[in-house]
Amino acid sequence: MYRQVLDLMQQAILTGQLAPGTKLPSSRTLAADLEIARNTVLHVYDQLTAEGYVISSTGSGTYVADTRPQEAAPAGQAGARKPCAISRRGARLIAQAGVSPKQWGAFMPGVPDVSEFPARTWSRLQARLWKRANPDLLTYAPGGGYRPLRRALSDYLRVARSVKCSPDQIVITTGIHQSIDLAVRLLTDFGDRAWVEEPCYWGARSVLQS
Repeated sequence: MYRQVLDLMQQAILTGQLAPGTKLPSSRTLAADLEIARNTVLHVYDQLTAEGYVISSTGSGTYVADTRPQEAAPAGQAGARKPCAISRRGARLIAQAGVSPKQWGAFMPGVPDVSEFPARTWSRLQARLWKRANPDLLTYAPGGGYRPLRRALSDYLRVARSVKCSPDQIVITTGIHQSIDLAVRLLTDFGDRAWVEEPCYWGARSVLQS
């Protein structure tokens, strides 16, 4: 909520919807109008003041500062600038990306029902563990991932899948996209031909094309 209110007020000031010199409502009034906590509004006002969007005066109120960008010079007075554009490769990748605008819900393939996640149990366990957190957890992780997790996975795979492997043979990634990307980078050269299914999972296709 803090970020939403901050972004909206910044845009309103930059676009002139809130003109320079406009007095903003008090934090109590705005909090009541938006039905949010007053501390949230106070944090927003503090950030706007720190970034120069508003000026606060004790006993008087908070006013919009003149932070609008200057008007661009008329054509011909300044050198024409080439519009910024992404590469042809980047444009092709974006055009062929098939990500769904909806990432979870009923009948979404490959996506669990995240509403069933045991958030309270997770928070309780996390709070207990962080009371005795190892400093190693706050710095760069080993290349293959957290070793105790890799050791636990190798034990699980040996019992559940009859797979004989050591922790050094396991690499922890952030998901299937990174796993495919890592395999493609290690096993292929630029220009190699890859066969995929049709229809194909869009994530695998995008990684192979890139």
